Amino acid sequence: MICHNELFKLRPSPRFLPSFYLMIALGGALGGIYVTLLAPYLFSTGFWELQFGLIACGVLFILIMQFERLPPRRKRQRKSRQRSAEKRWSFRPVVIVSSVAVLLLSSFIIMIIQTISSNALLATRNFYGVLRVSEINSDLPDLRAYQLTHGTTVHGFQFEADNLRDLPTTFYSEDSGVGLSILNHPTRPGKLQVGALGLGVGVIARYGQPGDVFRFYEINPDVIQIAEGEAGYFSFLANSQADIHVIPGDARVSLERELVNNGPQNFDLLVLDAFSGDVVPLHLLTKEAFEIYLKHLKQDGIIAIHVSNRYFKLDLQVYRLADEFNLGTALIEHRGDGIQSYDSVWMLLTREQDFLNLPAIADRSAQRPPIPTSLSMWTDDFSNLLQILK
Repeated sequence: MICHNELFKLRPSPRFLPSFYLMIALGGALGGIYVTLLAPYLFSTGFWELQFGLIACGVLFILIMQFERLPPRRKRQRKSRQRSAEKRWSFRPVVIVSSVAVLLLSSFIIMIIQTISSNALLATRNFYGVLRVSEINSDLPDLRAYQLTHGTTVHGFQFEADNLRDLPTTFYSEDSGVGLSILNHPTRPGKLQVGALGLGVGVIARYGQPGDVFRFYEINPDVIQIAEGEAGYFSFLANSQADIHVIPGDARVSLERELVNNGPQNFDLLVLDAFSGDVVPLHLLTKEAFEIYLKHLKQDGIIAIHVSNRYFKLDLQVYRLADEFNLGTALIEHRGDGIQSYDSVWMLLTREQDFLNLPAIADRSAQRPPIPTSLSMWTDDFSNLLQILK
């Protein structure tokens, strides 16, 4: 608002408008170059250019109020340039109050930046956002753990103690929907072919047994490096007994390419874990996407979808898609203990009704909620998050 107001006040006469608009466009281009190329190197631990931009706008606001032109009536009352200069350098009460407010706000912002940066053991920033590895449970020496977060979204944690490092944590404990799917899969004790859209720190690789194949699809290259052991914080992938494959790039594009080039992967279990953040990748929850998933899935295979989300009831749309493809469903709500596991909501979809009837699944399955008749199925041409707001 402040910058646009000043831009409007500085507009030239109509004959200079072409160059005026050209300079505005050039400024936008330079700003884009700064944010894309320079800011990631200047602020590698966060998007701090936003916070410092707010501080700069506050300073600009103070300067505007102090040095703005006085009304014409007051101009006529000036008796000399010297008196005008003295008046200009005398601070008005509103300027003093605003300066104090901007100073307090700036101090608060800088304190937050320092706190967040100091708590991060490792921080990386790229096109997809900022990843931070931090230590949790620091007041409980036996339960200290390393946790990976993307903004405010947790991507998993692993205990530091050697005797606890192989425990499945976060949203993937043995009582979670995905844990129950693996432990009670009809193929067990045989070999499992598992696909996972979203890697995190690779917690589910802990369930791998000799002969299993776990195939992870991950779009963020920094997540891959951290999960594969960068700086030594996480070792789920390295310690897994399964054969681990990590496929970089967009998961849906990769699955489509594999169908064309190599045929279906024949997954026994396909895990969709990409929806717990604030931005939902809608192209992974459409009718066309599910057609791809089912082509990669064995006839008795299971799709496990992590539908935990702060703002959206994603289970409603998943039920709608399950009905479209005649899939049985189970909604598993797990209350974490806050130490090894966090609260999670998983949906299990399968053609194999016997699996859903297993006591381990049926006894933990929540009752199906009513599905609004107005809820349309999402496709590549249509989706509406407003319909599933909590």
